[in-house]
Amino acid sequence: MQQLQTVSSDEIQKLVTTLGYQPNEVLEVQLSKDETFQLVFSAVKCIVLKHAEGLNLSPEALSSEAVTIKTPEGTVSECAESQTPADNHLKEGLQEPSAKTIPASGEPAASEANISHHSQSKKLKQSLEEKTGEIQEVFPLDTSTEKPQTRTEFDESDSGAKSSEQPVVEQAEPEESHALPKHEAPSAKKSIDEEESTEPPKPSVINPPLNNGQASENSPTDVKNSACDKEEDELTQSIDKRTLRTNMPNGMCGREYSQPIAIDRLHVEKFFIPEELGLSFDRKAGLLTGSPKQDGDFEIRLEGCIVPESPSDVREEVFVIARLTVNPDPRSLWKEIPSDEEAKFHKPDFDSCSKDIGNIRMLAASQRGRSHAHKGTHRDDEAGIKYLEESGWYILAVADGAGSCEYSRQGSKLAVNVAIHHLTEALNGEVGKRLEMTLLGQEDLRNLGKDAKEASAETLIRAASKAAKSIEEEARRHELNAKDFSTTLLLLIYKPTEKGHLVVSFSIGDGAIAAYSHEDGVKLLCNPDSGEFAGQTRFLDSSVVHSKNVHQRIKACLIPKFTSLMAMTDGITDAKFETELMLSQDEPWRHLWGEIEPNLKGDTETAKQSVLEWLNFWVPGNHDDRSIALIRGDESYE
Repeated sequence: MQQLQTVSSDEIQKLVTTLGYQPNEVLEVQLSKDETFQLVFSAVKCIVLKHAEGLNLSPEALSSEAVTIKTPEGTVSECAESQTPADNHLKEGLQEPSAKTIPASGEPAASEANISHHSQSKKLKQSLEEKTGEIQEVFPLDTSTEKPQTRTEFDESDSGAKSSEQPVVEQAEPEESHALPKHEAPSAKKSIDEEESTEPPKPSVINPPLNNGQASENSPTDVKNSACDKEEDELTQSIDKRTLRTNMPNGMCGREYSQPIAIDRLHVEKFFIPEELGLSFDRKAGLLTGSPKQDGDFEIRLEGCIVPESPSDVREEVFVIARLTVNPDPRSLWKEIPSDEEAKFHKPDFDSCSKDIGNIRMLAASQRGRSHAHKGTHRDDEAGIKYLEESGWYILAVADGAGSCEYSRQGSKLAVNVAIHHLTEALNGEVGKRLEMTLLGQEDLRNLGKDAKEASAETLIRAASKAAKSIEEEARRHELNAKDFSTTLLLLIYKPTEKGHLVVSFSIGDGAIAAYSHEDGVKLLCNPDSGEFAGQTRFLDSSVVHSKNVHQRIKACLIPKFTSLMAMTDGITDAKFETELMLSQDEPWRHLWGEIEPNLKGDTETAKQSVLEWLNFWVPGNHDDRSIALIRGDESYE
């Protein structure tokens, strides 16, 4: 195979001097042995020859005048030329311009190229074609087999951009181009508004396409199979279209999205949106809208123009690549791992019950939190209700087992069941009658009298005491520490009377007990035992129920009507009330009841299921167990 001519020492010296460096023997030797340098230098000769022939230039002899050179530093030096054997070699190929100023940018004008013998140029062309593969290894060029105007391959290397930024003008993209969905190999795709081109693809190229005789850096064009053998009239004109890139604000999978393309005065004529993204483009509003169906990085491709600001301005065609990152819905990242049914003190991951008494509906529901479900641990909460048909009393109870205690799930279960059992016996007996009589006989229930304290001690306080004792006995029976069963306990009893609705409560730990009315607002019936830091509280034990100030934990009120009576654990209150102060404010309770009430419609089975589903509501950072026991009053029907 014919080899490209070796670059002479004199040619190397002239090139080094032109670039502003002093001749150096070591550098000359390195360049003369560098195969890449030899190939590229020969290729440059061939390109100059081709352009010179196209301009019908005739070769001229080199003069021995000094050549003025502008160095990168801006200084000017002069190099005297002399005839050497290498000069004869140059005259056979590419000759240097005589006494011309060479710009520092290294952009020679076409008129400054001097051409030697025509036969030598043909040989160089043939050699260049044979070395095409080697040259392309040095300077990779587009070898697409399709016309640049209609090719659909796109670079997706920047598709992972996360933040918004102003549009950046980059190399022009082809007209008729369409987007590729993320992670797919490049392939030809149809435009939304046009059919695929049936024109056969163009051959691959070995040199950049030209536009009006000059290299075009920003516009794609049709190309030649062999640039050295084709005439300039076979070159197609480049498409004058800029490519604008912009980053859209991030979206979230499953969340509603509506954002404009952040390019001023953009008029969109065509667009392509990956089908799996699930979004659409509103041409009239200029908005990308919808609910993303898949997370990941996507590119939305649009074609159109920048609308001129004035009639005298030129309409500019543009190609837009809008990058969009869709983040996964955090809820989808949580695992739902069932708790171990073989574990000690196992209980279901959720539970609920409901009962209707006339127009009054009682309901209790307890749902395992995401933080437990993600790790496959048990539900620590418990909730219970009971209506005493014999005496007319209603009982609500909820308990929150300490998450840090291994068997707190059993502690909360014991606390609720034992407390409801004792209250059933007490309220159906003489103690219940005495409690009702003494409370109704007091004008101010904010300060309980002696008889009221004694009656409450035999009902609510005794119920808490028995619950604490049952936990201690359970721990001894299994040779465990009672602290492993730590739990809170919130109790509410209610009875409709001739004077009004009598409500009495008792609480140890955090959470909330309240009587809420659409008209009268909220009456908080507990003092949450919150510690200095988040998550700290007081737990049920014998020392609490036998303390001197235990009666301060009793709250009683007589109200004319109510919308709902509620007792709930901190899994709800922490998520719905940002501060303890908000527990005493009407508006947060109005919002809360507005969420709960729709779930109480239908029959009892439907209501139980609906409330359990509601307990899975999403509040960032709040994923604890959630339990509620409630009574929906007559006022809900007014």
